[in-house]
Amino acid sequence: MGFRYELRYPDGDDAGTFESAVCDWQAGDEFRGDGNVLCRVRAVIPLPLVEEFIANPSAAILEVERLE
Repeated sequence: MGFRYELRYPDGDDAGTFESAVCDWQAGDEFRGDGNVLCRVRAVIPLPLVEEFIANPSAAILEVERLE
């Protein structure tokens, strides 16, 4: 089972979603997001644990900056 993350840019705009097999993302980590865009994590914002009531829950919100 993977972990789903909501992605946001620093100005609050939606940057899509990201799924990963690991749940230990931290500021400074880099990954390829939607459209193969290289992103760097600026902040990890935990979400309340209400996932049991949602079909496809998100583990957290990642604030990201686009690197390319």
